[in-house]
Amino acid sequence: MPVIPFRLQEFGHTRVAALTSFMLCGFSGGAFVAAFPVAYFFHKYPYRLGPLVISTLFMELSFVLFMLVDNYGCMVFARVIQGVCSTTVWTGE
Repeated sequence: MPVIPFRLQEFGHTRVAALTSFMLCGFSGGAFVAAFPVAYFFHKYPYRLGPLVISTLFMELSFVLFMLVDNYGCMVFARVIQGVCSTTVWTGE
């Protein structure tokens, strides 16, 4: 997301590169934490449509949250949710 540094500067943050890196780590951390439980769930239960639809909806909500919020902690939280939802979508296909 190339607009993240400009958005952080807009909010008056300094050390924008470090803050952007923490957001990327939040996304990766969410994906890593969710990978094993999601893979186990999809291995155990063949029903995938419901979790994929729910995950896609949560991903959309996290995108909206990320767009509208002006607090850095909430932005990182939205990125973590995006990572978890991305893992569900990628693993369930």
